[in-house]
Amino acid sequence: CLLDGASGQPTTLLAGEEQVGEHARWIRALPDGGAVLATAEGLLRFAPREGSGNANVLWRTRVAAVSYSVAGSIVDGSVLVLDTDLGLWRVGLRDGVLGPGAELDTRDRLSIPFESIPLDTPKGRLLLHTSARGMIAHAATGTVLGVDAMQPSGRIEPALLARTLQADGSAGEPMLVTIESGVPRPTPGFRNGINASGPGSLAQGSLDPGRALFLRAPDMTLLNHTRVGLPTQPTSLALRDGLLLVGQDGGLVVLRAMEE
Repeated sequence: CLLDGASGQPTTLLAGEEQVGEHARWIRALPDGGAVLATAEGLLRFAPREGSGNANVLWRTRVAAVSYSVAGSIVDGSVLVLDTDLGLWRVGLRDGVLGPGAELDTRDRLSIPFESIPLDTPKGRLLLHTSARGMIAHAATGTVLGVDAMQPSGRIEPALLARTLQADGSAGEPMLVTIESGVPRPTPGFRNGINASGPGSLAQGSLDPGRALFLRAPDMTLLNHTRVGLPTQPTSLALRDGLLLVGQDGGLVVLRAMEE
């Protein structure tokens, strides 16, 4: 069921196991008022039926590659589907077809959650994929254009697309920005933040300094990194007015984005 964003009232209904399929996994809304729904059986796309609150199923795709998928996104006329083995598949949004080159090489860089970010370049449009495992860029053909070479010791946050800042204040080349959390720091006498007997246990929220990482897109060359002290692992990342906002439980850390 899809709801109206303003009123919260149902607008499009897809009912019954015959229509929906077994075990809905995730859903992504579309501008036409419909959506793509992933189930244990595969994918289906539905849209509002004119003059009715019921849905019209436009296509179904029941193939093993997209069955029991764990996540997905809609980018540039394609449904990008992350399977149970964390492989990435490209399905046509118009017809639900997995064409030649449907399986994209991820180099083990994707996990949940992941983001697929389109980027226009002088050489054409490409896709940047980012998750807690790292970053990879694909051309429209599916060719790998760049992979990060990081060997993180802590957790990596899904990266954000930004641009370097040039000396005259104008935007420079595209880059990806992420935070690598520090690893937990041993603190004698504490376990999970509570006094405990014996040295070497961990105090809750005690982390070694992490890093803010800036990588050029799409080849994923490391442009710069800055050590940052975070009391706990980040809960969110955002960019605004040249600042990197790092969400924390009960607080916010603000960092200045890298300048050239």
